[in-house]
Amino acid sequence: MLVIVVGGGLLWYRATLHNWPWQGDPAEFTDCGRNYMINGSSSPPSYRLYPAFSSFFLIGPEVYSAVPPAQRAKLSRSGEPCNGLVLFVEDSRHRYTAYGLSGGP
Repeated sequence: MLVIVVGGGLLWYRATLHNWPWQGDPAEFTDCGRNYMINGSSSPPSYRLYPAFSSFFLIGPEVYSAVPPAQRAKLSRSGEPCNGLVLFVEDSRHRYTAYGLSGGP
């Protein structure tokens, strides 16, 4: 049973983040039906970030959005894209990798 759970989690990770957990930060990922591609490292944005989703277990990055969780949930329920144009992955304290929207609605 554990093998099925871990295997399923790894496959979800691969489908969502387009790489395996041991390969470092993804070059791209998919969330809310939109594709995001890496834009490069930056210092933290001047606006507040909210957790958008966590990667499987403790492996992989935490992804942040400028859209508050309540608004994300409302947009998701209505079928609208639930993220902004940029998502962020915190690589280390005060260092982020920005991911820009790459097509989608």
